[in-house]
Amino acid sequence: MNEQILIEEICALKKQLEEINEKSNIIAKIRMDDWNNNFQLEMMIDDFIKGGENNLSEIFPFLCALQSILFPQINEKDEELEADMKLLAELENEFNMLNVNDQIEEEIALIQRELAMKEVEFDRSKEKNELFEQKKLEITKEITNLMEETNSLTNENEKLTHRHSLIDDENNNLEEELKILKQQYIRNDDLLFELSRQCDFKKFSSAWYNPN
Repeated sequence: MNEQILIEEICALKKQLEEINEKSNIIAKIRMDDWNNNFQLEMMIDDFIKGGENNLSEIFPFLCALQSILFPQINEKDEELEADMKLLAELENEFNMLNVNDQIEEEIALIQRELAMKEVEFDRSKEKNELFEQKKLEITKEITNLMEETNSLTNENEKLTHRHSLIDDENNNLEEELKILKQQYIRNDDLLFELSRQCDFKKFSSAWYNPN
C-alpha cells in the first residue's frame, strides 16, 4: 500500500516537472524577446552615432528619451529577473525532489525485486516444509506402528513370562516328586536287598538242616 502511494506521488511530481519545463520554455522565449528589443535599441544608437554632427544637437534629448525608456524597462526586468530567480530556485528544489523520488523509486524497485526473490525462497521453503511435514507424519505413523507392535510383544512376553513361571513351578514340583521317588527307590532297593539276603539265608539254613 505504501509503495503504491509513493508511485502515485512520483507520477504527480513528474507531471509537475513537465509543467515546469513548459514554464521554463515560456521564460526563455520572453528573454529572447528582451534580447531582440535590446538589439533594436543598439541599432538606434548606432544610427544616431552614424548621423555625425548633424545629430549632436539632439544627443541630449535623445539620451534623456532613451533613459526614460530604458530605466523603467530595467527596473521591470530586474523584478522579472528576481521573479525568475525565485522560480528557478523553486524549479531546482522540485528537480532535486524529483531526483530524490527517482532514488526512492529505484529503492522501491530494488525492494520489490528483493521481495520477489524472498517470495521464491518462501515458496521453496514452504515446499520443503510440506515435504518435511509429510515425512514427519510418515515417521510418526511408523513410530506408532512400532509402539503398537512393541506393546503387543510386551503383552506376549508377559504371557510367556507367566507361562514360564508356571512351568518353573511345575518343574519344581516334578523335582520334588523325583526326589521322593528316588528316596522310595533307595528304600525299595534296600528292602529288596534285605529280602534277597533273607532268602539266601533261609536257603542256606534249609540246606544245612537237610543235607539230602
